[in-house]
Amino acid sequence: MAISWNLPGSAVRLSQTLVAALWPGSDQRHGQASLRTAASPVRRVVGPQFLERSLAGLRLIDAWVDVTAFRNMSTKAHELIGIGEFAAGYELAREADRLVRGEFTAHDDGADWAQNERRALANRHQVLLCDASESAGALGL
Repeated sequence: MAISWNLPGSAVRLSQTLVAALWPGSDQRHGQASLRTAASPVRRVVGPQFLERSLAGLRLIDAWVDVTAFRNMSTKAHELIGIGEFAAGYELAREADRLVRGEFTAHDDGADWAQNERRALANRHQVLLCDASESAGALGL
């Protein structure tokens, strides 16, 4: 799995944020070139087998990301509970809930995308807790 939160345009915004922070006053084209040059040591340290180049930049390969794992588990738990597989759904919901350690935070925490993601994850967590409660009731727990 690649390290990614599947946020539309997040890689572009991250790139723009980094360029603005590291090379203020630089135009985007020159800033992007400087960012690519600065990424070279990262590629050497991490190793090419763990990096993938894309138009958006570099992506880590085979990285475990708690947000991605939470999304996948909560979606699967919801599906299981929806078809009446309460025991499996309940256990998966509990596992997903253990990943939640507070509100989502990001490098650019005040940005619209970060606030939207925080709300979406909080909503998903509420649905997960409702699903777990429904399963617990169905299982007589």
